[in-house]
Amino acid sequence: MIDRRIIGGIYCICLPALLATYLSVRACRRLLPIYEEREQAQLKAECREAVEDLRDHPEKGVGRQRPERPEGWKNAYSIGKGRWGYVEYDDRITVWYLNNKRMQVVDVPHPDRLPFSSLILPTLGIALVVFWCVTIAGCWLFYRSVKERDDFIAATAHDLTTPLVALRRLIRREPGEAVRVSERMMRLVKNLTDSLTLVDGRRHRLQTEAFDLRAAYEEAYALFKEDFRFLFDGKDVAVECPERLEVLADRTKTVQILWNLLANEMKYAAPYGLVRVRFASDRTCVRVSFVDEGPGLTAGERRKIFRRYYRAKRTSQSGKGGFGIGLANARSFARLMGGDLTVAANEPKGCVFTLTLRRSV
Repeated sequence: MIDRRIIGGIYCICLPALLATYLSVRACRRLLPIYEEREQAQLKAECREAVEDLRDHPEKGVGRQRPERPEGWKNAYSIGKGRWGYVEYDDRITVWYLNNKRMQVVDVPHPDRLPFSSLILPTLGIALVVFWCVTIAGCWLFYRSVKERDDFIAATAHDLTTPLVALRRLIRREPGEAVRVSERMMRLVKNLTDSLTLVDGRRHRLQTEAFDLRAAYEEAYALFKEDFRFLFDGKDVAVECPERLEVLADRTKTVQILWNLLANEMKYAAPYGLVRVRFASDRTCVRVSFVDEGPGLTAGERRKIFRRYYRAKRTSQSGKGGFGIGLANARSFARLMGGDLTVAANEPKGCVFTLTLRRSV
């Protein structure tokens, strides 16, 4: 059942469209007869000029035998002792002048007139159709924004309630575990505040420094170590890092990016298979790739996975909490630091998320 707020918002969007449509139709109904009357008056005046010229110069016309009732007799008008009238055809206007038994006829071209009925009315119709299409699009965007907001609130409540319950149980029995859960909660809240800041358009202040990317990874991995060991029968995530790799970036933001990637792997990929982390570098940049054997993403989902509030179909149906902002924040931060975050398919199944940062000279 649709929320009353959505119905009210749609009404507010549609009312201006209904009012504009009503005023446009009413204006056309009132202006069209006035315009046609003016056009006929102008046509009559031009035809009268042709009749006066024909009366003064009969040789310009064609003499005809007087019919009992000339064509267009209903539109006949008096001029001196005679009568005159005109008949409109598709390609011309025939003007006749009748005086006693003598009738003169002359053809005149159509005057230049704006085809109001055939031009203005279709244009107005097209404008109204476009206006209504924009209105419908506005209703759809309004509905989607309300739904995204409600989903966001629901996901926030879900993701914060779970660690709160665990924290309440652990705070007396296992203080160390309670600290780990509280740190994870702080990361969740940081994701939310960073997302709101990015949406608001304010630029983050970066504190660039040179540091070891492997050490930053270990700091982020510490929050998930026990979870991965539980899923992998006591084993840690396999890491391939041949040497010390220093990057030039904001360490806090880099740890947050790695935390988001690890959280994503733990929730959606680790239950289906192993996760491996590979470090590589060249002369200008350092790359860390998260390779998993999870259900993977379709090509369309990979194109949209970094959009804010977007969640792939499998992940949204999995019942696991999520805001759809972690990966969006991660890529935004990576690009602010001069790097990037990409995703590719892992054959035969799974995904490869790759974080690229500038290498320290």
